[in-house]
Amino acid sequence: MRTWLVFIAFLFVCPVFSQVSSEKRFSKQQLVEDLNMLTRTIENVHPNPYHAITKEEFNKLADSIRNSFSDQMTAAEAWPLYSRLIASYNEGHSSIGYPEELQNQIRQDSINIFPILVREFNGEAFIARYDLSADSLIATGDLITKINGQPAKEMMNYFKSFFGGLDNWKTIQVLRDFAGMLTLHKINSPYKIEYLHDGKKKEAIINGIKLSALFAKAAEVRKRNTSQPVQTNYSFNRIANTGYLNFRSMKDLAVFEKFLDSVFADIKNNPVDGLIIDLRQNSGGSSILGQSLLNYINSKPYRMGGGSMWKASDEYKTFIREQAKSNPVYASASFKNYLSKESGEVITQIDAKTFKPGKNDLRYTGKICVLIGPNTFSSANMLANAIQDYKLATLIGEATGEPPNDYGELYWNKLPNTGLSFYTCTKQFIRANGDADDPYPVLPDIEVKQNSKSLKDDVLEFAKEWLKKN
Repeated sequence: MRTWLVFIAFLFVCPVFSQVSSEKRFSKQQLVEDLNMLTRTIENVHPNPYHAITKEEFNKLADSIRNSFSDQMTAAEAWPLYSRLIASYNEGHSSIGYPEELQNQIRQDSINIFPILVREFNGEAFIARYDLSADSLIATGDLITKINGQPAKEMMNYFKSFFGGLDNWKTIQVLRDFAGMLTLHKINSPYKIEYLHDGKKKEAIINGIKLSALFAKAAEVRKRNTSQPVQTNYSFNRIANTGYLNFRSMKDLAVFEKFLDSVFADIKNNPVDGLIIDLRQNSGGSSILGQSLLNYINSKPYRMGGGSMWKASDEYKTFIREQAKSNPVYASASFKNYLSKESGEVITQIDAKTFKPGKNDLRYTGKICVLIGPNTFSSANMLANAIQDYKLATLIGEATGEPPNDYGELYWNKLPNTGLSFYTCTKQFIRANGDADDPYPVLPDIEVKQNSKSLKDDVLEFAKEWLKKN
């Protein structure tokens, strides 16, 4: 509760939450109705909502938030309150989306946004990647210590309070849409930047830019600095004679299987000296794609998880029926079985047996390493965990964004009055080796971090050299 009181104090004294008269406003009753629907729904669908906070503590926090609502608040003003509540569940899959009105303003170029791309936070400062403003005063690797008078460390700690999960995952969420976070909290253009360049203190006033202009300038930078301008869900290329498979998203099984057939046929006909599989930008999707990949690189018995607990609820049944109209995954046998269960029942599955891949004439048997990091999440995290627990390849990089003992199988909906989208889980997963008490993320076998001032991919460069030596 002490943390919550500090949060409330920051919320009402900080000028970044100034009101915008043109935005739609809501009564306190409407805001409370939305909060009640949010908490009721999560308690119904989630298999273990109070794993990180007691129900008593949660109810006290919810009561504090109800008392903090006031008439005529906008969705943007209410967002921090809802987000702080859902963050108390402390998991990466439960969150509140940005207000739709604000998203539309950004997409329609009605708002100037922060023009500096940041990729890391070193504990004290944001590390600049590219300054896409007209003057480009901030260099790659410069340390941004203040923005509009707000110290970077205080800002980061505050922004992270709106997200659940591991600390590295919270940091990633802030950095992933840093410009959006600043806009949401009314830290607006012009931006007074205090920063360190080669250890020297400097200041700059930088104007914001439209989203379309930011995308255009980012595309120009990409074109200058990389030979791969477009990020597809998966891609393969050869670096010298090392194969590099970048697996960014676990979507579209049929397309992925055709891609794998093509890649590994090419490798069979034109062998590589080693294979790097990159999961660092893969935030998940369908775990079946992970199994498909393993079938091309592994013949050892393994399992993707040690089991699961899936809670049946009226809400998720309605969700499944709606999703099944356009997504065949939700019409599969497992979801049909779910629909047959009584609401409130927990479907427990213990995966005691391992799975041995069948024959595959295209299977690669050479040297392999897999790159992981904080963005390796959900089903990609499950894949990394299976690889580690069954010693299928060497993991290089940084810890993943969540523990393998975590929650997933998403349910999403909108709050009836404010229209804010929210996301939560219906299933609890157990890591591949069956150790349900392990609280840690997937840790790399070899830890390698990116040098903030380097324009090269240091983790990839290390992996290339490691394959040569092993």
